[in-house]
Amino acid sequence: SLYTNYVVCEKDTYQTISYKFYGTVRLWWLVAKMNDVSDATRLPSLGTVIRVLNPEFLNTVLNGMANVEK
Repeated sequence: SLYTNYVVCEKDTYQTISYKFYGTVRLWWLVAKMNDVSDATRLPSLGTVIRVLNPEFLNTVLNGMANVEK
């Protein structure tokens, strides 16, 4: 599957979820984008199920985005 479902835990932010899946907080925006979040300053609610891009597809998606910007 392209993405996995993740249940938001206590103290989770888009940055911490990014770190759990990708080993960096810098991809917080991807976690937010996958869930149609327009205001990433609003934290995800405890127990909410969100979608997270599976790490195995990360490079493919990021490379595809870079090609679109050219």
